Amino acid sequence: MISIPVVRRPEQVALLKANGALHVLDSSAPGFDDQLRSLCQQFKIRLAFDAVGGDLTSRVTAAMPARSKVIIYGALGAEACQMRAFDLIFEDKKMEGFWLSQWIKGIGLWPKWRMARAAQKLLSSDLSTRVQARFPLEKVQDAISFYKENRSSGKVLLIP
Repeated sequence: MISIPVVRRPEQVALLKANGALHVLDSSAPGFDDQLRSLCQQFKIRLAFDAVGGDLTSRVTAAMPARSKVIIYGALGAEACQMRAFDLIFEDKKMEGFWLSQWIKGIGLWPKWRMARAAQKLLSSDLSTRVQARFPLEKVQDAISFYKENRSSGKVLLIP
């Protein structure tokens, strides 16, 4: 399976490539749209997961082949998702939202249990979280400042 992670800062490209990602694109880099289109067409990428929204949704959708779908699962950009009418009408592209807490309400107890077991097995590997710093609760402002300067390096925990 081919994936093309799209990030918003050059240091995130380096981090993902250091962790084994083959194709990582920085949406703020010159030539991003052309590179994304080339990779999407080459590998026939027809499904994208978007945690940002805003104009990035339109850029990703425009890069993908006809009959593609973008699933929006986050709003990091805090802007309205955009899509060209041309893509919707003439290329039969789709956009839909996904909210895990709503989706999980619609499945039964047994599937929830199986998913929880599978997730627990991945906690020490694929789903592990790196903690880069811990701050006492009274230093919350320091923790926020530290996080703003080191966003991609791991989580910052507040300890009561």
